[in-house]
Amino acid sequence: MKKQEEAEAMAIPKTARGYFETTEVLTANFNSHVCLGPRARSAEEGTCWIWHGPTAEHKPIISVPLPRRLISMDPPRYRYPAKRINAQRYSWSLYHSEILPRNMKIEPLLCNNILCVNPKHLVKVSRKEIIQRVRAVGNLNFGEAHGMSKLKEAEVVEMRHLYADPDTTWTHAELAKKYNVSTSLISKIIRGHSWPRTGGPITKGKTRQWSTSGKGVKLTEEQALDIRRRYDADETCTSIAKLYGLAIETVVSIGRRTTWKHI
Repeated sequence: MKKQEEAEAMAIPKTARGYFETTEVLTANFNSHVCLGPRARSAEEGTCWIWHGPTAEHKPIISVPLPRRLISMDPPRYRYPAKRINAQRYSWSLYHSEILPRNMKIEPLLCNNILCVNPKHLVKVSRKEIIQRVRAVGNLNFGEAHGMSKLKEAEVVEMRHLYADPDTTWTHAELAKKYNVSTSLISKIIRGHSWPRTGGPITKGKTRQWSTSGKGVKLTEEQALDIRRRYDADETCTSIAKLYGLAIETVVSIGRRTTWKHI
């Protein structure tokens, strides 16, 4: 305990004492990274304040040192963690004297300069409003026009028709292998959660005909119903599994309606 008290009493750099928690010092750190010209000092609405400090994902940030943490007693060693905050959010909050909610974002919509921190250029918007603004100017790409798209619109339409056709038994795994995508994406496309603006029949829920003649199917519907009746009659799962040559877990899942839900 004495060693810890002695370690805490040791001198540490001022920048690591949490001084940046005060508004004055944090503002000084903010101003040191802003390019302030003769026109910018008057905070005119038509002048941008260009950020020359650190950035993260093309957004200006301020590194705020937090109180030190003791990580070793002998010898005493400290860790000086830091927290990064958005410089545009800080500028807007300081100018308007208001704490910005987490679900709101700050965007330089009046100048469209991603490095501008002039509070008069920054606008408080929600994520939904940002998407609507981007759509209005035509900068938001959908479907095969998106740079990360692996599919074409014709392939999506064909995929939906193949799955909705009652005369075929295409599974998610088979479609994923055919179009070289994941099964989760196939499921989203078929249900309309992905590619919602593309045509083709949308399959909601389990409306397809279930097949009992696939490669991995060991039971018929009559056998599954018999297993369920035996399970409901409190017959042991071990005896049922031995009768049909199944695993006990399979019998339990059928009896609890986890599998074979369509019967």
